[in-house]
Amino acid sequence: MSPPPRRPVTWYYRGPDVAVTNQYLIVGSARYEVAELQALGTVRGPFHPAVLISTVIAIAQTPIVIPVVAMVMAPLAILLATILLVVPCVVAIVSARRWPPRFDLQARYRGTTLVLFSSRDDREFGQVTRALRRAVEALPLR
Repeated sequence: MSPPPRRPVTWYYRGPDVAVTNQYLIVGSARYEVAELQALGTVRGPFHPAVLISTVIAIAQTPIVIPVVAMVMAPLAILLATILLVVPCVVAIVSARRWPPRFDLQARYRGTTLVLFSSRDDREFGQVTRALRRAVEALPLR
């Protein structure tokens, strides 16, 4: 019996740690057959704790600080209120940029749901996800 005919390899994405061909998704040392991937999906991970905590602080301080400033109306009170409200907002924005949430590419592979690929870089994640979807769509019908 002769081996099945080999399909030519089509590269959909090739990066330093990830590659997507018409046959395989290769992530580091792991290799997944594209034909056996089912239920592809993406999940966005949680925000960094600094983002959540500083946002909660800003929201919690607002209903307290604004009425106090409205009653006092002193320049020092306005300055302190501004600092109290701006600092947590700046911390939240800087933290969100420095530690963006992780994106996970999930699929069912040989009966088990797995995280196939993770990245905090939304551009790389989008490229890998699109490449894998194109590879799955290009599979011959079974």
